[in-house]
Formats: sequence, structure tokens, C-alpha cells
Amino acid sequence: MKRRKLFIGLIICAMVLYQHALCSAYTIKSSAASGIEKEELPYETCMKKYKEWVSKASDWKSSDGSYHYPVTDHDKEWDEMDTWEEKYTACQIPEEIMKKLDTDKLLKLVLEFPMLDEIMFTDSYFEWITKFCAPHFNGMHELINRPDFYETVLAYYEKLKIPLHRKVHLEKFLPKNPTTEDYLSIPESESEKSRKDLHFANTVNFCMTVVGGMTDGVDKNMLKKAKKVFATK
Repeated sequence: MKRRKLFIGLIICAMVLYQHALCSAYTIKSSAASGIEKEELPYETCMKKYKEWVSKASDWKSSDGSYHYPVTDHDKEWDEMDTWEEKYTACQIPEEIMKKLDTDKLLKLVLEFPMLDEIMFTDSYFEWITKFCAPHFNGMHELINRPDFYETVLAYYEKLKIPLHRKVHLEKFLPKNPTTEDYLSIPESESEKSRKDLHFANTVNFCMTVVGGMTDGVDKNMLKKAKKVFATK
């Protein structure tokens, strides 16, 4: 139930922000990702405090050899966590796995981060990535400090197919002035479709923020390529 109520909040915000997120280019003040000071990183402290949620490397590996988060917002254990610190702790990537991942695979794992949708509740996507998520999530911290971080995100964004009219459509299930109960009555299958659309939008938010704003130290030729990629989206 808590997960469903949280999703309702995401739906309401998405109706307002979604199209803007997909259609608008960002004008973001440039700042070096490596500017995050080590003393600001509290994820190690959280891992000590919430030891019960720290996962083992074996919990991450699936039968096909790929890696996945052991606990997500689809699991009952997620609802047992009372704080966001516990949820972040449950998502910390074991160091032995992180060392094995090339930057492309690490990026894809970070984009599957269950708390990624928090990005839409912030005034600055850049600030959320660098000043909140990275200090609290070791996957993001590792990613933005990789030397090939920018080019990897640019390559991913270039291949990303963004539908022209991808949007959360739930109006057909709701009366003119919907209440919380009306949102709770939306069929689960439709809620899940909208949830996936919302996560896709925030994946785009992340990529656009990096490509458009995290440009300090990036080669001029790479920036020219980024400008061309933006023009095709």
C-alpha cells in the first residue's frame, strides 16, 4: 500500500512534468562531477547503521550472469523499510561487483536504481545527481567519477529512442476531480505501465542533465558531438 501511494504521487507530478522532461533541453550551470568532497559521502555510515540491509555479491547475480538489485520497490521487504537511508543502503553495490563492471554496464545498473525517480522532485537535476544521490549511493558516486563517464552517457543517450508522444495516460480511469481513492482504484496493470513510462522519462532526465550540464573537462570534439546528438532528439 505504501508503495502504491508513493506511486500515486509520482503519477500526479508526472502529468505536469513529463512532457517538459522529454521535449526541453537543459540549461545547467557547468560543474565538475569530481567536485564532490569525500567527507560528504555518508553511504558508508549508513551501511554500518543498517547492516541488516547490506547485501552480498551473490545476492546480485542472476542465472544469466547479469546483475540486479536484490530488493526493489516491487518487493515486500521494501515496504518494511521506514527510511530512505535504509532503501539506499539496500541498493549499495558490493565493491567486488563494481570493480568488475565496465562503465557502460555500471551506467545501465545505475539507471535501474529503484530511487532514480526521486530526480523529478528536485529543483535541480544536476544538484540531485552530484550533491544528494552520489554521496548516498556508491553506484552513482563511482559512475560520475569514472574518466569515461561523459562519453559513455553520451553514447547511451545517442542510441536512446525517445517516442514523440510518450506520456502517462490515466485520465480514462479517473473522474473529473479525482480523489486519492480514485487513484487507488486504477487497475494495477495500468499503474505498472505508467510507472515504466515515468522511469523512462527520468532516464532521459538523467542523460540530458549529464550531456547538457556536466561538461567541465570534456574534450571540445566530444562537446560538438553532444550538440549534434541533442539536435536529433
